Amino acid sequence: MNTRIYIFLAIIVIYSLSSCSNTVIEEIDDASTINLKWNKSYTEDNFEIQKIATDWCLSYLGATTAEQIENKGITYNNPIISININELDFDDNTITQLKKLHNVFKASEEYKAHNAFDLGKYITMTLGSSYHYYKIVGTPEHIDFYTTLYHFNELKGYVNNSSISLPEIHRVITYSKLEAQKKQAFIAQEINPNTLETKEFEVFQRMSNGQLKFAIYSVHGDLIPSSDKTVSNAGKPAKCLWCHETGIQPLFTEQDDFSNYLSHEQLKDTLSFYNTELRNYQDNIWQNPNIQNKQLHTNMELSYISYMEPSAERLASEWNISITEVENLLVNLPTHTHHEFPFLGTLYHRTDVIPFSPYTVILPPSYIREIGDYEPNLLDN
Repeated sequence: MNTRIYIFLAIIVIYSLSSCSNTVIEEIDDASTINLKWNKSYTEDNFEIQKIATDWCLSYLGATTAEQIENKGITYNNPIISININELDFDDNTITQLKKLHNVFKASEEYKAHNAFDLGKYITMTLGSSYHYYKIVGTPEHIDFYTTLYHFNELKGYVNNSSISLPEIHRVITYSKLEAQKKQAFIAQEINPNTLETKEFEVFQRMSNGQLKFAIYSVHGDLIPSSDKTVSNAGKPAKCLWCHETGIQPLFTEQDDFSNYLSHEQLKDTLSFYNTELRNYQDNIWQNPNIQNKQLHTNMELSYISYMEPSAERLASEWNISITEVENLLVNLPTHTHHEFPFLGTLYHRTDVIPFSPYTVILPPSYIREIGDYEPNLLDN
């Protein structure tokens, strides 16, 4: 990216942040509702795919009514999907935090341009933005809070050959008993096996709607947006969601046995047991076919990937100009194909195209699954 674009982007950052700090104070009409716009991104993309993406986003954030076949609280008018968070059985905290975000979104120039917020960006700014995600799902701010919320088993698991931790790091797995309302938590404590010094914590909890929520904590036990790359490849919570999908992951590699810990077989059986119980619970309460088919969560990931790595077709829809005009405007920018989903076509990077937007935008995170130079924090007030 040349110097001109860097300067332009810096100006947008300053303007966007100052604008957001003002708009959060004054509620914009009804913050319980928001319009989300689908912008076609690739050949096979269609409105039905985006309806599924919306269901999964809301479910991962804790909605329960969104699991019902009638989808109360969601209306569809292609290309607009309208949601009313008061009708999605979110808890009070989630409604409060989403209203704050909706105020910012609805006051923005990009919302006013379409009377809607980009659907892929909405997913990016909720699930894909760690600080927002933590606030929305009510994540404890310190690791010590978990001992007040759950009853943990004394016997722990030990993983010396993790597929997530770096080779020189081991993991101690603590899990709670399955309690009323199906509450449960698992804590992975990353340690130096030579000194037994704690390096980091990764946590996931079962939500009442059958989904999992994830969190990363520093060596001091403080909530952080992403794992330390010198300790773990866990990344941001959105990466945890991508890998875990809807279940408790098994042990993928053989582990040695250590005294005073569960054996490898015992730990493997424990994880398998709780994962089966979780699956049975999900199968019992999930009525929406879009959620029952657990593989359809990929539609949600495609929605945020298409936003963060847009095609010319998508940008033409966003900016209300022709594809040819987009390509001429961005002629000097690099393009690429996605390493997981090449069918998405020729793509740009969102950070590269922001300076060319016809209106001021709220900046998204630099990346969805890994930490980058910028991570929005519009709820820190």
